[in-house]
Amino acid sequence: MKILCYTDHQIFNRYHAYKLRRVLHVTEAMNLRMIRELVPGDFA
Repeated sequence: MKILCYTDHQIFNRYHAYKLRRVLHVTEAMNLRMIRELVPGDFA
C-alpha cells in the first residue's frame, strides 16, 4: 500500500517563517534603576 500525504502548507506553498529575536546590548536594555525612576506621564 503506497500512500502519499501532503499537508496544506505543501499544497499551497505556505510556510511559517521563524523570526529570531534580536539580542539586546547592555546599552539598549532597560535596567532596574531606570524602571524604578519611571513616573506617571513618562514615555517608555
